[in-house]
Amino acid sequence: MSKKKKAHLSKRSSEHTSKIIDLFGVGILNSLSSHICVVAADGEIIAINRSWSQFGYENGGTPQALNEGSNYFEACQKAIDRDGLQAASRAIQGIKTVLNGQTSQFEMEYDCHSPDEKRWFVMRVSPMQFRGNKAVISHINITEKKRVEEELAALHAVNMSVRESIHLKALTQKILEQLSSVVKPDLCLVFLREGEELNLQGSYPNVNSTIAEENHIHRVGNCLCGLSVSSGESVFAEDIHKDTRCTYQECKEAGLTSFAAIPLIRKGQALGTIGLASFGSRDFSKNRRFLESVAADIAIALENSLYFEQARKSAVDLELQLTRQQELEAQLVQAQKMDAIGTLAGGIAHDFNNLLAIIKGNIDLLQVKKLSPEGVMEKVEQIDKTVSRATDLVRQILSFSRQKSLNSEAIDLNLAVNENVKFLRSTIPTTVEILKTLHDDPIIINVDNTQLQQVLLNLCNNAVHAMNSKGLLKISLGKLTLSAEQLPVSLNMVPGCYAKLSVSDSGVGMDNETLKKIFDPFFTTKEVGTGSGLGLSLVHGIVRAHGGFITVDSKPGQGSTFDLFFPVSQEKKDRSNEKQIATLRAGEERVLFVDDEETLANIGSEMLEHLGYKVTSVTSSVKALQLFRAEPQAFDLVFTDQTMPEMSGMELAAELVKIRPDIPIILCSGYSAIVSEENLKEKGIRKFIKKPLSMELLAFAAREALDGEKIPF
Repeated sequence: MSKKKKAHLSKRSSEHTSKIIDLFGVGILNSLSSHICVVAADGEIIAINRSWSQFGYENGGTPQALNEGSNYFEACQKAIDRDGLQAASRAIQGIKTVLNGQTSQFEMEYDCHSPDEKRWFVMRVSPMQFRGNKAVISHINITEKKRVEEELAALHAVNMSVRESIHLKALTQKILEQLSSVVKPDLCLVFLREGEELNLQGSYPNVNSTIAEENHIHRVGNCLCGLSVSSGESVFAEDIHKDTRCTYQECKEAGLTSFAAIPLIRKGQALGTIGLASFGSRDFSKNRRFLESVAADIAIALENSLYFEQARKSAVDLELQLTRQQELEAQLVQAQKMDAIGTLAGGIAHDFNNLLAIIKGNIDLLQVKKLSPEGVMEKVEQIDKTVSRATDLVRQILSFSRQKSLNSEAIDLNLAVNENVKFLRSTIPTTVEILKTLHDDPIIINVDNTQLQQVLLNLCNNAVHAMNSKGLLKISLGKLTLSAEQLPVSLNMVPGCYAKLSVSDSGVGMDNETLKKIFDPFFTTKEVGTGSGLGLSLVHGIVRAHGGFITVDSKPGQGSTFDLFFPVSQEKKDRSNEKQIATLRAGEERVLFVDDEETLANIGSEMLEHLGYKVTSVTSSVKALQLFRAEPQAFDLVFTDQTMPEMSGMELAAELVKIRPDIPIILCSGYSAIVSEENLKEKGIRKFIKKPLSMELLAFAAREALDGEKIPF
């Protein structure tokens, strides 16, 4: 074969091989799912695969802009100029760094959303040495990867919401927000099942539509939401206007098109459903796996939240019941007090008449007898002591009858029992002997003195009844240390030092069956109509409220002994407020003294004038206000009674302070129930003192109000 022919055959073989290689390369490119093109150093596209062409058309490209022979850089620049796409600018720079050999590979992630869905891609650029510098550009669709990442993030957020929030409303709102951030519906709803009804629990975003009204109710089995609950399956509708299953006209009238209902299944039961809606046509079934996964987590959270709401409601109901019970108990206690006051009334009237007789007798003797100065002073001192006894008697009965909450304070039980027994003596028949034994040393306990009075009154009344108003009543005090073994196991008492108050009688006693019931409410051994059966139950409640306990020893025919144990306080009795004898402190200031009782106004004025004050006395609160308004600077101090016609003392004080905010005011009253620190401060009152007024009390109160110095009296 000639050389010429061999050369011709070789050339033909080479061309054939080249064509085979080209066809093979194109075949490989077209078989790849990635969108690939090859560009020259100047950006000219010299090769593309089918995926690239399809990708270009889907994104609004033209054959001239995207096919072989067009310029990639120019196409990117047009995208920058037309749409302001920063990703296109980054792409140009990245491709050039590969073509120039500055980097071996360039990669960037970008979004390229179509009208129908969100899409993400990764662009990778690699160098290619073939007839000069070239670059292979591939675009890989990572939308599914991105969607899974978003769904996982949303699932994590839902799980976090489940852990962080237990309140139903807050939990529902967080879940709706997280769900909407991934699926991007125009409206997201949560319905909860109650029987055969579906009640709207929340919506996102909040829209002004009847669809998202909180009082809106669906029926199980009706429309798409109801069908998802009754079937336990997700329901999807791309066009609710054509779907006969959608019977809720408000959705159609609102302009919604596509809808999905995902049931919230927990332990085989549908707790409710999630509704997703869009105004445009949308296939929510593409998100089915994600939506049903989220729905499963939401169902667990909602179940826990519903349990919490039920528990919270039960707690609120219980609190209301307890509050009502406490109110009823307080009413019963007060009623029992009033019943006891009826018992006390006869004895108190007897004691008070005796006190009045002492005062009247001494006054008569002062009027008819010519006594020496010493004799006159003796009679005056007797009157003064009797007035003090009457004052104490009134204070005790007011304190006992007042309805107030527990107000424990450190008191010496010796002094408290001694005072209360004196108070009760007048209520107990003289045929009953009282033997009182106090402790040698002070016994300090924390107790509400009014309730201690009630305890003693009930125990003593029961003792008198048990003795048929004739016998021996013993009241004794002691102090002892009790170990854990000596304390009632069921009450969880703390070992330590306890005060023991014992009340014993020589009455009929009680058998074991009666002893088991004595502290039960409304149990009584008295005849019908003579006892409420509340006395001992209240005693028991009061002692337990003070951290103590009661034991009872009784046998038929041998009387009864009630032992009350109270924890001894480590505090010492505060005596700073006890009355101290001191030199009366006088003054020269100008005082306005107001009391509607003329005699009391005159006496108060005389006592203050004796102390050196210049006093203007009036018996009308209205007149007092007129005097003060005319000359506000004419007075340095005001004493005013509380209970007066036309204007009370507190009302007068409020008006005076409006005229002159710095005026010191002292309020006087025989009854302090309406007076509190808040009331005094609000009205601008410096000091409150209780009637009857003594010269010592007036002296100390005046100096404290004027000088601002706290004086114990």
